[in-house]
Amino acid sequence: MLRFFKFSFLLTVFFSLFIQISAQNQPVKDLLASAEANERAGNYARAAEDYEALARLQPASAFYQVKLAENYLRLERDSEAIAAARKALELEPKNKLAHFFVGKVFFELGQHDEAAQSFQKAIELDSKFAEAFFYLGGSESRRGKSENAIAALRQATALAPEKFNYYMQLGEVLNDAARYEEAVAPLKKAVALQPKDFYAKVALGLALFESAQFEEALPVLMEAERLKPGEQVVTMFLNVARSRQQGMSQIEEMKRFAKENPQDLNVRVHLMQLLSFGRRFDEAEPFIREVWQLNPKDIRVYQTIGVVYSTAGKYDKAVEAYRKSLEIEPNNPGAYLGLAGYYAKNGQIEEAFKAYDKVLELKADSPNIMIIYANLLRNNGRRREALAMYKRSLAMLPTNSAALLSAGILSAKLGDLNAAQQYLGTLKAVDPKSARLLARFLNLKI
Repeated sequence: MLRFFKFSFLLTVFFSLFIQISAQNQPVKDLLASAEANERAGNYARAAEDYEALARLQPASAFYQVKLAENYLRLERDSEAIAAARKALELEPKNKLAHFFVGKVFFELGQHDEAAQSFQKAIELDSKFAEAFFYLGGSESRRGKSENAIAALRQATALAPEKFNYYMQLGEVLNDAARYEEAVAPLKKAVALQPKDFYAKVALGLALFESAQFEEALPVLMEAERLKPGEQVVTMFLNVARSRQQGMSQIEEMKRFAKENPQDLNVRVHLMQLLSFGRRFDEAEPFIREVWQLNPKDIRVYQTIGVVYSTAGKYDKAVEAYRKSLEIEPNNPGAYLGLAGYYAKNGQIEEAFKAYDKVLELKADSPNIMIIYANLLRNNGRRREALAMYKRSLAMLPTNSAALLSAGILSAKLGDLNAAQQYLGTLKAVDPKSARLLARFLNLKI
């Protein structure tokens, strides 16, 4: 009887403690359910409030700090996102997500040296972390380390073969590195995943015609043109692809003419262009040497050589040609533009900024160059300068959808929601798909 009484007493104590613990845990369960529901609904401000309350209730939990970092980042609360992620790392130094979100904040701020280090740490903790490889590729690309970027993005696509963005970025980085033949496969995969994506079609068309696959390039570019009729870039690419295709048939005849006329500069310049368009760089180089020996005083010749070498990925030789043209004509915007592209690819960002400034000083009516410059400023954390550059471009090309979207996002990030809404209004008439992206961003900001 006594044994039964003791057992009953212990059972009563156990259930009493269980009820007390359950009662203590109930607020945590309710808050966590609310936080997850708000995240699913896109109410990130409310989700952050819930996770803040959870972090106060359970200050030793790294998980809640990681979730705070994620939601602060969505809300552009950069400093708080970094603080939350670092707090998670204090609590759990080997938390891969904490390292990842520190990296994402730095990525958003254009601080790609720090971002790359954080993504690399996340990967060291989890070698199958596909999204960390993807963002690492983006950071490496933006700081001019194209080989590292390509390696990281290849790994991302291997780990997550269903991700359109991973293939798209890999293809674009390969295009930027003039590795067009390699870019074709990932861009074909991107198009297969999203057949109606305009930018994927354009990137694939570029890779195909730059790798001299003209028969395949033309249908792809014509499909892009049907998706966005009248888009200037597509029209230009189509014209270039058709012109190059026609030029290939003239090469052998021009070679015979060049042999018979060893002092003819024009035929050699034309030949080295056509051969480079056909990806036949070994055949082009002897004609480049012959042109150099002729020592012409025409800056356009050296700029053409620079373009040929850039297309071949031989950037040091391209720089030599651009600098030669500056010896002939110091106020030469084409040479500075070539140098700007080289510096940007090589990670010499400040030198690239100076070169772009010189281009626009010499040729102020260059809205498309302004967009390229603005993108570089934006990607390297110079947000206000980037926005000013987008505005300069839009003053000349007011319906450029890429500039409108970027200007709208930057305006919102810098606190000018009225300007962002004005860009949204213009974008709705110009490019409804991009307008939807901007609207989603602005709803998040609000």
